[in-house]
Amino acid sequence: MSPFPTIDQAWQWHRATKDGLASLKSYLGQPSSRWNMSDATLDDIFGMTEAEWQGYYERKLDQHELFSVLALFEACEGGFRRDLSWRGQRHHRQKHHARFRKLLDSQRSNDHLAMAVILDQWIVAEKSKPWLRKLLMKLKVLFQARNELAHGRTGESADFDVVFSQLDSIRQKWRDAVEDFRGY
Repeated sequence: MSPFPTIDQAWQWHRATKDGLASLKSYLGQPSSRWNMSDATLDDIFGMTEAEWQGYYERKLDQHELFSVLALFEACEGGFRRDLSWRGQRHHRQKHHARFRKLLDSQRSNDHLAMAVILDQWIVAEKSKPWLRKLLMKLKVLFQARNELAHGRTGESADFDVVFSQLDSIRQKWRDAVEDFRGY
């Protein structure tokens, strides 16, 4: 297994940790069984009324969705950056090698290469496939929304299942179009 998470592994983590929240909710129904609950969590919920508990639980679910969506995007971004690094190596057999080699060479002087720049290179590289360019533009919009979410500039809630579905659909179609895409 790769030491780097994929969006599939982010999905598995999301489900497992959401099950943990469901277990926390079940715990309140059976307080005689501690289920290895941390003292910090027990301190948080001790003495809550039913309404306070519901508010606490809903906030934790919202936080969980937010952190899960951010983890999903980070797994995706990591895949892009690893693909870029591989594609820019000096093997000359990778599709679009010269374009991404040039991008990497220009990036050496900077500390960070924005995802929008990487996606823009893919959009230009795949100009002969309008349907793929459209998907890449959609991915670029998703990453712009991710930036707004990550930097607290949006009040929108995050929906893991919707984002996963969109990223997974784009990934499957991209792999069909670019066979050597190592992606996310």
